[in-house]
Amino acid sequence: MTVVRLSTRLWRSPGSQQELTISDWRLPVFTLDWRLAGLAVESSVSGLDIDSKLGDTHADRTYGREDIMATTDTRATILQIARRLFVQHGFTATTMRQLAREAGIGKATIYHHFADKQAIVLALLEQETGPDVDALAAFESETDPRRCIDMVVLATLEVFQQSMDLIQVVQREVPDGQVWLDAGFRTFWDTNTTTVGAAIAQGQTDGIFRDVDPQQAAAVLMSMVFGLVTSATALNRPLLTPEDEAAGLLDIFLRGIDV
Repeated sequence: MTVVRLSTRLWRSPGSQQELTISDWRLPVFTLDWRLAGLAVESSVSGLDIDSKLGDTHADRTYGREDIMATTDTRATILQIARRLFVQHGFTATTMRQLAREAGIGKATIYHHFADKQAIVLALLEQETGPDVDALAAFESETDPRRCIDMVVLATLEVFQQSMDLIQVVQREVPDGQVWLDAGFRTFWDTNTTTVGAAIAQGQTDGIFRDVDPQQAAAVLMSMVFGLVTSATALNRPLLTPEDEAAGLLDIFLRGIDV
């Protein structure tokens, strides 16, 4: 028989329905004008080990406002731990139970944020390869065309190097993974070539670049970047640092190979 004693602290707030997750147990809390502020839980399970029943959650843990309100932090923690497990053990071998145990939460909490493992890995891909608002703002505010191009190439190489281990897992194991990757990288490609093309056009206006098609030149440069990374992956050749790789690519792109 399980005995659960709850003590709560409440304060007035707009009508709401909260649901608190304790490991694999779900305790619905219906409040018309009140919100749960804290929940202290004691539990004894006759004939069972409490830790095995609750996973890594201890019976005397106090669940306060931070546990309920910090959903953004919880989601970020799930993604961080899932990424490590996917890379270490593979997407297929990693289970929701294992992820919950590593994160110190219940499976129900994970399902509150993500429908399944595919939703988790898709969120990881979007997080790592999706548009970086801050970076895009920095590119657009840079007035030196050469510097802008340098920044885009370096940022692209950094994304590839930081995400390649996850990308390889997705390619090998995730159903429709390549479709997701193709869609993500198409957006990545379009954003970066547009930015580089605009910088080249500005450089032509400033008289520092010769008269070529800006978008074609941008596509050539990004093809060099993408080709460098994909060939290194296919041939299992380690890349240099993003800074060194960017410097080499840009030297050839901007100056050519003529003496």
